[in-house]
Amino acid sequence: MLAVASALSVFVPVVAHAEPWLCPSCLEQVIDRDPESPVLDCPACSAHYEKDELSWVIGYANYRTRPIDLNYLLLPPDCDRFREDGLETIQEDQSKVWVPWIAIRYYIPRQRIVVLRDGREVTTEYAKTRGEPCPEPPAFQFDLVDTVYVDGEAPRPITRPVETDLAEIFFVAGTPELRDVARKRFIDEVEAGNHPRLPRTDARMVKSADLTLPKKAQMPEAEAEIEVRVNDLGMQLLRIHVLKSSGNPELDKVLVQSARRNHYLSAGEMGVPVPATLVLHYTIHGSESTVEARPAVPSIWEH
Repeated sequence: MLAVASALSVFVPVVAHAEPWLCPSCLEQVIDRDPESPVLDCPACSAHYEKDELSWVIGYANYRTRPIDLNYLLLPPDCDRFREDGLETIQEDQSKVWVPWIAIRYYIPRQRIVVLRDGREVTTEYAKTRGEPCPEPPAFQFDLVDTVYVDGEAPRPITRPVETDLAEIFFVAGTPELRDVARKRFIDEVEAGNHPRLPRTDARMVKSADLTLPKKAQMPEAEAEIEVRVNDLGMQLLRIHVLKSSGNPELDKVLVQSARRNHYLSAGEMGVPVPATLVLHYTIHGSESTVEARPAVPSIWEH
């Protein structure tokens, strides 16, 4: 799955005054810097950076459990929390220091976690807070590509345009490997119950389609399980797979088509809709059938 970014926008003007910035080279010196300065110079280690060198070229992010790559360009770079060259962080002593993106291993906006290149952890304000100087986080626009897998059919890619913001990007990192580290950290934080105000919810089937069994698909007694993966909109099935066959190929085909016609609601993670998997258990008695749905285990964070 691949997403290509085309724009990232922030609209709040910068307040022009000297600000404390962390040197991305030595990660120790804090430098007073004019927010409009085109450079960052460190008096401690003599490091020199042009403004465009302080940002990731590519941000390795995760959108609703999908790994994506983003051209990490903020236009215009004006906000009191997020900018083209860095992120405002809160240190252990509660002081606020701007950290260049290249000094960050990964950032988890909804959990307010920033991990620096040397392993230190700092925090941030929430990515979207009403009444704050930056109530609207940077906005991303990109094409999201998923692939639909249905038993008996060729895989089919589907593309949809997405416009979202940094608050709905689960995490972003400087390398693909660090994205994997951030993914584990994100899940561990949720599983530990550290963010109960935004609980996890499972996908569910809200309406089953009428199922008429043709003669060749009928069986005196049979059971079958169909696995379906629902996208974050709850309207598109990304996978339909016979998990447990009824023993009758014709009946299995009918059940696959029935699963496609059901109505589903997507799952949720940290208050954001995400794709998830359900298992549909069919019980067949001649021409009659019943179906029950249960979340798969694990139902979220499945590739």
